[in-house]
Formats: sequence, C-alpha cells, structure tokens
Amino acid sequence: MDDLVARMHGDEAGLESYKTKQVATKQLIDDLQQQIFTTSNAITRLEQNALHAKQRKAQVELELSRLNEQQSLLDDSMREAEDALTTSQEALKRIEPEAELKEAELAHAKERFEDAEQALRDFNAQAREQEQAFNRLKQNIQQSHSQIQSTMSMQLRTTQRISELNEELKALDEEDFAAQMAVVGGQLEEIDEIIDTHNEALLQIQEKTNAYQDEAKELAQTQRLTLGELQTAQSTKSALEALQFDASSNDGETIEGLTKLWQGLTAPVGLEKCVEAVLVHLKQPAVSDSHNITGLLANVEQLPNGVKVFSDEAFVTQANAHTLAHALLAFNDKVPAFFGEIALCDSDEALHLLVQNITNDNGSELPIGCNSAISPSGLWASGSWIVKAGESNDGVLQRANKIAALTEQCNALDEKSREIEEEIQRVEEKLQQSQFALQQAKIALQNDENKAVQWRSQLSLLTMQQQQQAKRTEKLVEELEKQQHILSEEEAQLEALSEQLAVQEAQIMEHEVHIEEVNTQREFNERSVTELRALVESLTSQNHELALKKQQLENHQNLYSQQITRNKEQQHDFANNKSRLQQELNQLTAPQEMQDAELQALLETKATQEQQRTEQQTTLDDVEQWIREAEKGHQSLNKDIQSRQTQIDKLNIDIEGYRVRANTILEQLDDTQMSLKSILETLPEQAEEKQWQDDLEKTQASLQRLGAVNLAAVEEFETQSERKSHLDTQHNDLTEALETLQSAIRKIDKETRTRFSSTFEQVNEDLKMLFPKVFGGGSAYLALTDDDLLETGVTIMARPPGKKNSTIHLLSGGEKALTALSLVFAIFRLNPAPFCLLDEVDAPLDDANVGRFCNLVSEMSQTVQFIYITHNKIAMEMASHLTGVTMAEPGVSRMVAVDVDEAVAFAEA
Repeated sequence: MDDLVARMHGDEAGLESYKTKQVATKQLIDDLQQQIFTTSNAITRLEQNALHAKQRKAQVELELSRLNEQQSLLDDSMREAEDALTTSQEALKRIEPEAELKEAELAHAKERFEDAEQALRDFNAQAREQEQAFNRLKQNIQQSHSQIQSTMSMQLRTTQRISELNEELKALDEEDFAAQMAVVGGQLEEIDEIIDTHNEALLQIQEKTNAYQDEAKELAQTQRLTLGELQTAQSTKSALEALQFDASSNDGETIEGLTKLWQGLTAPVGLEKCVEAVLVHLKQPAVSDSHNITGLLANVEQLPNGVKVFSDEAFVTQANAHTLAHALLAFNDKVPAFFGEIALCDSDEALHLLVQNITNDNGSELPIGCNSAISPSGLWASGSWIVKAGESNDGVLQRANKIAALTEQCNALDEKSREIEEEIQRVEEKLQQSQFALQQAKIALQNDENKAVQWRSQLSLLTMQQQQQAKRTEKLVEELEKQQHILSEEEAQLEALSEQLAVQEAQIMEHEVHIEEVNTQREFNERSVTELRALVESLTSQNHELALKKQQLENHQNLYSQQITRNKEQQHDFANNKSRLQQELNQLTAPQEMQDAELQALLETKATQEQQRTEQQTTLDDVEQWIREAEKGHQSLNKDIQSRQTQIDKLNIDIEGYRVRANTILEQLDDTQMSLKSILETLPEQAEEKQWQDDLEKTQASLQRLGAVNLAAVEEFETQSERKSHLDTQHNDLTEALETLQSAIRKIDKETRTRFSSTFEQVNEDLKMLFPKVFGGGSAYLALTDDDLLETGVTIMARPPGKKNSTIHLLSGGEKALTALSLVFAIFRLNPAPFCLLDEVDAPLDDANVGRFCNLVSEMSQTVQFIYITHNKIAMEMASHLTGVTMAEPGVSRMVAVDVDEAVAFAEA
C-alpha cells in the first residue's frame, strides 16, 4: 500500500511540470493564431476591394448601355404620341355636329312616343272597366252553373240516401232477436246448473288438498327439527372424538402395544370423576399388552418420560366389595389392581365420616386391602392425605361416556328421520293425486264458466242489438222524412237557378260583340306605341354610340398629352443618370499597383506565421500525449489503492460484527449457566445455524396456526347451521324466481322472432310487388344482416330495369326516392290506416318518375284516402279535389277548393 502511494506522489510531480509547459505552449499558439487572423483580415479586405472595383465597373458600363437603348425607345414613343394626339383632335372636330343633330331627332321622337303611350293608357282604362263587367258576368254565369251542378249532385245524393234508408228499414224489419234470446237463455240456465255442481266438487277436493298440505308442512317441520338435532349431535360427537383422539395420541416414538390406561376402561355414569381423579393423580398412566416388566425394562429408552407404565400382570379380575375395582368390574373384564386398594364411598359426606372415624379410632376401618377412600365426586383421602378432584367436566372417561350416548342418540334420530321421510313421501303422493284431481276439476269448471260467459255475451249482444234495432229504426224514419223535405227544397232551388242562368247568358252575348271592337282598337294603339318605342330606342342607341366615340377621343387626347409629359421627364432623368455613371466609371479605372504590392507582402507574412504555429502545435501534441499516458497510470494507481482500502474496511466491519455476536452468545451462555467448551464438544459435525433457524421458524409457525382452543365452537356451529338453512331457503327462492324470469324471457324472444319473421316476409313480398309497378320492371328485396332475428339488421337491394348495381348507393336521387316510397307503401300495406298524408314526396323526382309515383298512388287510393302536398302540375292533375291558398287582395289569404270532377263536367257541358 505504501509503495503505491509513493509511486503516485512521484508521478504527480512530473505531471505538474509537463502541465506548466503545456500552458506556455498553448499561450504561444494563441498569440500566433491572433497574428494570422489579423493578417488574413487585411488580405481579405484588399482582395474584396479589387473584386468590387471590377464588378462595379462592369455594372456601370452595362447601365450606360441600357440607358442609351431606353432613351432611343423613348424618343420613338414620344413621336408616336404626338402624331396620335393630332389625329384624335381632327376626328373630334368632325363628330361634334353629327351628335347635336341626333339629339334633336331623339327629343322629337320621345314626345311622339309619350303622346301615343298616354292615349293607349286612357283607352286601356276604359276597356278594362268593360272587361271587368264582362268577367263579373262570366263569373256569375260560372257560379250559376256550379250551383246548378252542385244542386243536381245534392239532389242525386238525397235520392240515393232515401233509397238506402228504405232498404235499411226493410232489412231491420226482417230480423227477429226475441227467438234467438229465448234459445240462448235456456242454454245459459243449463250451464249454470253444471257450474254449481262443479263448484261443490271443487270445494270438497280443495278441503282434502289443504289437509294434505297441512300434514306435509307439519312433517317437514318435524323433519327439519330432527335433522337439526341430528346435525348438532353429530357435530358435538365429532368435536369430542377429535379431543379424545388428541388425548389418546402418544407423543414421540413408543414401543409396540403401549396405550393409555383410560382407553381400556369403561367407567359407568357417576364414577367418571373419581376414576378420572385417580388417573390424573397418576399423570395418566399407560399399559402395555405385549410386554411384561422384563420386556419394558429392556426397552426403557422407548418409554415416555415421567409416565407410569403397567404391565398386564398389574390387572385383576376379582376385587373386594366396596372398592373402586369392584364397582368397575361390573363394566370391565379386568381392572388395575391398585383400584382394589381404594374404597368407594357413596358420597362426600360418607367419605368425611369414614376418614374422621379412622383418625379418631372410633372403630370404623377401611375395607380389607384398602389404604384410602374416594367419593363419586372425585374427592380422594386417607388417614394422612387428601386429593381434591378438578372442576373440569371434560375428562377423557366423561367424554367417552358422552360419545357413547351421542352415538345412540344419532342412531335414534337417524331412524326417526327415515321414518318421517317415508311418511312425507306417502303424504306427498296423496297430495299430488289430490292436486291433480283439483286441477282437473278447475279445468272443467273453467271450461263451463267460459261457455257461460260466451252464452251471456251472446245474450247481451242480442239484447243490445234489439235495442239498437229499435233506436236505429226510429232514427231512420226521422232521417227519411228529413231527406224528403230536403229533396223538395233542392227541386225548387234548381228551377230558380235555371231561370237566372238564362238571363245572364243573354247579357253576356251583348258584351261579347262590344269586346271584339275594343280588342281591334287596342291592337291598333299597341302597334303605334310599339313602332314609336322602336324608333326611340334606335335613336337612343345611335346617340349613345356617338357619345361613346366622343368620350373615347377625349380620353385619347388626355392619355397622349400625359404620355408626352412623362416622356420629357424620363429624358431629363436619363441625362442625369448618364452623367453620374460616367463620373463613377472614371474613378474605378485608377491604377492598382499599390494594392497588389501590399497584398503580396501580407501573403508572405501569413505563410511565416502559419509555419511557426505548426511547429508549436507539434510540440503541444507531444506534451499532451505524455500527460494523457501519465494520467492513465495515475488513475490506475488510484483504483488499486481504493480497491485495497475497500477490502481492508470490509474486513474490519466483519471482524467487529463477529466480535459483537460472540460477546452476545457468551452472555446468553452465562445467563443459562452453560459453558462454551461443553457445547462445542457435544455439537454435531453437520450442525448448521441456518438449518436450525429454519426448523425453529417452522415450529413457531405451526404453533401459531393451531391457535387457541375455541370452547364455544359447538354453539357457533349451531348458529351458523341455522343461518345456512335460512340462506339456502332464500337461495332456492331466488333460483326459482330466476328460472321463472328466464322462462318468460324465452317465451317473449320466441314470440318476437315469430312476429318479426312474419312481418319481414310480408313487407318483403309487398316490396317485391310494388317496386316493379313503380319502375315498370326491375326487382327489389329485403335481406337480413344476421342469423339472430333479435339482433339482426335489415338491408334493401334495389335494381331498376336496365341496371346491375351492386349497392343502393349507386342509384340516382329520384331512384332512391322511388325505392323509399316503395318500401314505405309496403310497410303501410302491412297495417293500413284510413288515410295517408304525403308532404312533397315528389320534390326530387323528374316528370317521368312523377308519373310513376302518380300511378302507384292512384292504384292504392282504391283502399286508402291520400292527402298530399305538392307543387308539381302532373301530381295536381291526378287529384280529385284541390285545395289551395290565394291572395286576391294584398295581405289577405283565402282558401280555395275545387272539385275536379265537377269542374270537368261543367267544362264539358
């Protein structure tokens, strides 16, 4: 480490001297570079001045040549402008007299035209009054014709209505509802008697069904209670058996045939505590069935520590009376001999009295061979000691008796549950039979009730028809009288209108003769006005042309004068520019010898300076190369020193950690009063700290997972069992409701698919029929986009005659509109309404397509009344009635209705 540090200090000294030399060399190179830069600037300035002088001289010569050419062109333009100005002045003098003459002729023609136009207006006013009177007379005649036609139509309708009323009265007289009502009444009485019989039978079956249902509910309740008791007993038994299994297990490896002593004993009810007290006092001794004392001593290493182990010789089959062994032999083949040394008292008071007599030498003694006495409560005593039994009621023998009792209880409950299940099945069979009979009775009753409802509906219908017949007959008689009165009034009105029409036709013939004379005079006046208007327009046009020519000549004079002025100004500018450029050219042609000599000297100085800079740069490169190599060696030494220092620090930290850990372990050994030497001597060679630490953590985790013993687990299990039963019931209810909903959804989906399919097929068939009628050929159809009828979309494919389009988007606007109309009418035919309103559906159609549209509407109007809004004259011609809005007076709108059939009949008449 010290050698590396010394080498590093030596390298740093040499590196410092070379860095000083590097700085001095860089400074010298910078000074030379500055001198070279100054010299280069001077050379560049001289070269730029020489180059600029040459370029400027060429530019001046080029500008002088261009000015000479422009001056020559300007002189030619000035001469042409002066000649054109003279020509326009002469033409203007010639045109001024002609323009004055045309203006005078135009004024005279305008006066004549105004007089003729005023005369025509006056004549037209007089003629208009006569025409208005004639038109009013024609309108009156037309109104009379319309009134006569309307009256005749009304008279015809009135006659038809009278005939219809007579026929309807005759038909009403022929119908006899009384006989039909008598037959229906008899049928209704018979079906009511049958319904009463069915109701009595249904009531008896319903009572029997209710009794079976009540019995089934009671059995089900009993079954649930029995199963609950069975589950509780089984749970308690399982918990006790688990505890019994834990108590009977032997910790570690033992010899074959070794069991706990209590496992071979059966303690009767009442003696569990006293037997348990003796066994607990002996720390739960064990017994070996396969080894005697000699065998046990030979296998002493496999025996449990601190536990008394009896051989088979320690048991007896006979015992003295009034001993614990004698009481146990009634339930066991053999018992431990030491139980024969314990007297059995009937109660704690008897035990107290026996021990007190022994202590006081009152003559009372223990049975032969006994040295102590015990009571059923577990209190155990002798003349010199006493043992109080624990308060626990959960000993292994008590648990064994409880397990036996629970086993018998579970068997009894299981047998009872099976008997109840058989009874439930029997009752359910009867209930199903009764419910089936009840369902059949309800169906029969429902059928009879439906028949009764039908007979009652028919009787009500006949009664209502009879009442309606009487009312209808009365109304028909009244309406017949009214129509006959209307018919007589219409005949009188028709005679009056015919007389009025004859007078009006005579008057209109007189007006027609006068109208022809007025039209002849109007045509003459209009021809005069037209001729004068043409003359005025011709003179106005000629006068306008002369004015335009005069204006053009004046404009030319102004333009030529302005051009001459501009040309003179440009000539003056050209002269000044030529003088300035000539002076500049003379200055640029000065000698260049001085500038050339100075440039050559500067070039030689620059070459010398660059050579010196190259020599210094070479020296600097050598110095920097040595410095880089020295710095690399210096960095390598630094890395070696740092690496070794890091290793030293790590070793120091590890040494300190091991020292602290060793001190801690020594302190722990001192606390446990153990020596390190003895532990090292007994430590296995394969001992590993990490493996032992992992084993310790696993053992601790196993203990934590076991947790504490929950003594309330049985009660909690019962509570959770009741909650589970309640949740199961709710789950079953929800499952049934879900199945009901899913069944309803399936029915709805099925009905929806059926209706959609039938509707789609009908609309598709109507579209296939209507489309060729509209287009005069072609084909169209509907197609589904998906196989699922609930999710599918609908597309339309239309091909007019002569087209093979692959999509409907390739059709024209009119073809798309007609296709849409075909689809709309196909849907309309599915569920037609009394009338159909169409709002300008023919707007995008041409005349040919409008005709097709009209044909379709005319065909469908046989079953549906159409009301449509249109501005197309072809569509208007199809209508039988027209209704429009007119504005006869400004701001006042009026509704006008026309019956086309009546108008055609009037025109033909």
